[in-house]
Amino acid sequence: MRDSWFRDAFAHAMIGMALVDLDGRWLTTNPAFPALLGYSEAELLAAPFRSFLALDERDDDLTTLDRLRDSGEEHAYTLEQRSLHKDGRVLWLLYSIALVRGDAGAPAYFIVQAQDITARKVAAEAQLVVQAQYARSNQALQEFASIAAHDLQEPLRKIQAFGDRLRLRHGTALGTEGQDYLARMQGAAARMQRLIGDLLALSRISATTQPFEPVDLNVVAGEVLRDLETRLEQTCGHVTVGDLPVIEADPTQMRQLFQNLLGNALKFHRPDHPPVIRLEGRLRPVGTGELGGDIAGRNVCELVVTDEGIGFDAQYGERIFGVFQRLHGRSEYEGTGIGLAICRTIIERHGGTIVATSAPARGATFTINLPLRQVRPRGANHDG
Repeated sequence: MRDSWFRDAFAHAMIGMALVDLDGRWLTTNPAFPALLGYSEAELLAAPFRSFLALDERDDDLTTLDRLRDSGEEHAYTLEQRSLHKDGRVLWLLYSIALVRGDAGAPAYFIVQAQDITARKVAAEAQLVVQAQYARSNQALQEFASIAAHDLQEPLRKIQAFGDRLRLRHGTALGTEGQDYLARMQGAAARMQRLIGDLLALSRISATTQPFEPVDLNVVAGEVLRDLETRLEQTCGHVTVGDLPVIEADPTQMRQLFQNLLGNALKFHRPDHPPVIRLEGRLRPVGTGELGGDIAGRNVCELVVTDEGIGFDAQYGERIFGVFQRLHGRSEYEGTGIGLAICRTIIERHGGTIVATSAPARGATFTINLPLRQVRPRGANHDG
């Protein structure tokens, strides 16, 4: 009975299955194996097993069979090989080869299984091409950053420096109108300098290769609040920070994230209402498909930044994360319109999400979800 079960399973298996003798010749095969290669069973059995492999793979196959036969390894050996289809196409097959012993324990034959993995290999090769293009794009971005850091900012520094000299040495001669023009010119140069600085920050986040490490977000928040002390005093603002977790992240970018979010909350407060800001964190399980990567069912860090500021219309909840997107004029609130774009880029680099909810004059809430641990690629020893 068991023999008939085995024969039925062998004959009806969806993957290619065959028995191969110790010299690499076919003994028998199921219908799926010749169909995989485009041959009839008779055509397949008429030629050696190795003849169906791509030319540069045949020696490897013989070495594999010989090693299994001579070493007497008990476990199945798997390998990815290029194999020739009857129509001349090269297929990628995943082979599983195991040595079968006879009653006396001597090697008797091999049992071979084969699955077509061509689509997976083609996709992997395409991904390598995309990664190479991404690397070249990052290199171009870095070159732009170098140019922007010097060649674009140097003329602005000269405009500001000579503007200061003109104001100090010849301010009286310029008159009221001339001094107004000069102030506008210097203000425009200063805004341009801030804009270039923010663009540089955005480009460096996109091109960064800094590895992730354990980061205590309580420490990061404390450092950012110390940096914001002057603005807190000027606005009579108050920030409450809850207990935050330790996550795997880029510490510099986490600091930049908190700096932008808390700085924004301070900036967009209501004129008659000192800013009140809360930064809270909690752990929660993530649902399937909620975040990118293989983290379904694991805990994530949810950070919530809430303020009581001017808020914004809910229809702009997505637009505010775009580059150069401003909901208010420069005369009302300073800034370049890049800060929240930087926040989203940082969060996406860490495999997380950010959502903004608000209503006019009702404050705003930013909810960030970040993985506690970064998903390591197979075979990798660290994150990056």
